[in-house]
Amino acid sequence: MEDYMLKQIMEDKVDYHTPGFYFKSHGRGATIYFVENTSIVPIYAEMPGVDCLDILVFGETKHIDKRYYIKEQKVEVIQHEDRLRIQGLLVKWLTEKGWRYDINGY
Repeated sequence: MEDYMLKQIMEDKVDYHTPGFYFKSHGRGATIYFVENTSIVPIYAEMPGVDCLDILVFGETKHIDKRYYIKEQKVEVIQHEDRLRIQGLLVKWLTEKGWRYDINGY
């Protein structure tokens, strides 16, 4: 799975030098990339089939689990405290965009 995700990040041309969140859609599926300190954290999402939400985000801490370093071609497991921090930043970003989302556990 790590090799697939490293390849996907490179295909999506995510700039690991510029921090922040980036949204890349692939049909109904999507990935939200969180870039920080030359690392990339992929967060999966999809377009919902309901009117009350704009996006379904796999943003619970159990899904925010790996950090990818493209230049070094390495993967690191994210500690729970950092998962919570990233989740909080994700919620803030989604709210600032005005998107209605479904993240549970925040």
